[in-house]
Amino acid sequence: MYVCEKCGKALSANNNESMITQTDRMTGTKNHICQECFKEDTGIDYDTYAGRKARSQIGCFGIPLCLIISLFLFWKFGFWTGVVGLGVTFFVYKVATQGD
Repeated sequence: MYVCEKCGKALSANNNESMITQTDRMTGTKNHICQECFKEDTGIDYDTYAGRKARSQIGCFGIPLCLIISLFLFWKFGFWTGVVGLGVTFFVYKVATQGD
């Protein structure tokens, strides 16, 4: 059983959706907070935060990978195949940077 650090609400260890763990960067200790306190602190709900985090991971790994593949397609198969690769890169970029 965990307790919210901000409001003192009891959090169940089995229910992961009601518990968010933050690691204090200075001390390295883990703080448990509820979703309501997370929204109060950050201004966005946790589902929006999780979606943004997933899309940023797509951008960090997908876009450079697509660019490398596009350069290979230009070199090995010609201009138009490379253009298709750049189109896929643009699509991955748009997905990674889309709004909520």
